[in-house]
Amino acid sequence: FSALLEQIPPSEVRKCKVSLPNSTAINNFVTKSVELYTVDSVVKFGEEKQHSFSMVPRCSLWNIYLQNMKLIKYGLVFKQKTKHHRKLRRVLILSEGPQLIYVDSFTNKFKGAINWDKTLTVEAEDFRKFRIKNSKRCYYFEEVADDAEDWVQALKKFQKLFNLRFF
Repeated sequence: FSALLEQIPPSEVRKCKVSLPNSTAINNFVTKSVELYTVDSVVKFGEEKQHSFSMVPRCSLWNIYLQNMKLIKYGLVFKQKTKHHRKLRRVLILSEGPQLIYVDSFTNKFKGAINWDKTLTVEAEDFRKFRIKNSKRCYYFEEVADDAEDWVQALKKFQKLFNLRFF
């Protein structure tokens, strides 16, 4: 990310706090603010297309991985391969498509994607931990902000919408 900032003239770069617009169809999935570096000549915030999901700002840190899909929810989590492996700090990102990916929270490098299919299930283990199961494997996550139930509700609502549209 810092390499990208170095390519832009300093006069055009500023730090700003952005609140992403809410979607009426998804019932306010995106409620967090993001602190981003923006390029004044490129970025427009607060606009919403005639889609059922919220618009991703062009300067989003994860826009490379979203492939112009709309951002639904994101958050800092600890991911484990199994319950006995060490915890890795990741940013979990849900976008329309549906696409559920996780990136390294320090380097912003893509680390993996969770295959979204009919068999996908989401379960909260407690107020911090939740797991996502699909036909291939089970993913264990621990929410940093103690809102695992928010992730579970968001994924279930989105899954219901996705299943109605595609299956």
